[in-house]
Amino acid sequence: DGSVNNYELEIYEYNSDGVLVKSRCNYSDDVDSYRVTYYGANGLKTYSLDYGPEDIPHKTYYYYNDKDQLTSEVWYNPFETPKNEYVVDLVVNYEYDDKGYMIKAVRHYYPYTNDHHNDSYKPSESVYITNYKYDSKGNIIDDGGYTYEIEYR
Repeated sequence: DGSVNNYELEIYEYNSDGVLVKSRCNYSDDVDSYRVTYYGANGLKTYSLDYGPEDIPHKTYYYYNDKDQLTSEVWYNPFETPKNEYVVDLVVNYEYDDKGYMIKAVRHYYPYTNDHHNDSYKPSESVYITNYKYDSKGNIIDDGGYTYEIEYR
């Protein structure tokens, strides 16, 4: 019928040496929404751009330790303030044990809310912590977490 299913279509781009340098993933839940991810020479993600219908991307940067373990992600959102300024809206930090298993993920959400008393935007913060536990074979047996809220004054 000429229609195209946009369900999680992924396209990969490699350099002449066969190293992954870029990928694009179309989202199935939104029309014209997709993520473009760029990779470094070591094959690790360096940053991603998430596009929606407004064509101004959300930005995500990835950071690693000397063992190439992802240590943090920083997400920038251009739609939290009235002037579409890029502000940090999520920071995720990861911790690992001596075997290399991820044992903790700490997510700091920084949504901006409108202070209707003086027509300005101010950040708030939610923190969600996930602790991971593994069995002797390295299988996750627990990934419990908790959340708390912080309001800046």
